[in-house]
Amino acid sequence: MRILLACLVALAVGAPAPAAAAPKGQANTGVLVLSSQTEGAEVYVDGKLVGKTPLKEPLALKPGKYTLKMTKRGYTEYIDVFAIRARKETKLDIDLLPVAGVLRITANVQPARIFVDGKFVGETPLEAEIPAGARTIKVTKGGYKDLVKKVDVVAGQPLNLDLTLEELPADQNPFRPPPPKPLKWYERWWVWTVIAGGATALALVIALPSYYLGRDPVDAFGPQFCWGVGVSCR
Repeated sequence: MRILLACLVALAVGAPAPAAAAPKGQANTGVLVLSSQTEGAEVYVDGKLVGKTPLKEPLALKPGKYTLKMTKRGYTEYIDVFAIRARKETKLDIDLLPVAGVLRITANVQPARIFVDGKFVGETPLEAEIPAGARTIKVTKGGYKDLVKKVDVVAGQPLNLDLTLEELPADQNPFRPPPPKPLKWYERWWVWTVIAGGATALALVIALPSYYLGRDPVDAFGPQFCWGVGVSCR
């Protein structure tokens, strides 16, 4: 009897502890724990964006197989399938490899055309991947001087450029209308105003004497005036 009791105690001590009870409503879920040294990579599970690395907390998922995708500009893209088991943790440690630089260009005029090593890559504002190494960047826009800049591009690192294009002089700019020509003296409004006023004054000077010279001076007097020698008027 004592031997049987001892065996039962030993079995009870050596038995594994039961798994902790899962929260209500999550008894059949598992957890994805994702770690990565690549900061800011977008994480997609079955095509749905779930966050950026580092994730704030593990992802609770139902048991089954899922497709995981991680992507970031300037880095290789990661796509793979993982499995989730009920009440289990699935741990993944994924790092993306840098393969290109990320060029970001803004300019004082929009849109301006951008060329890298003579190849057109887009218009401002621009964000694009370009191969690492020494590159020649040219920015052009009609009516402005071309801007050429040499840069060193590092894989996995952004290159931010805020550029200022200089406008062409007015006499060399086909996109800017020429300034108006100065008016000739006879095209100014005040010249004709003065001429019209002078002509009116001259007409009055000529017309008034002619009018008064053509009148009989006797007709200018009324009946109250008498004319004659020795005639008294009442």
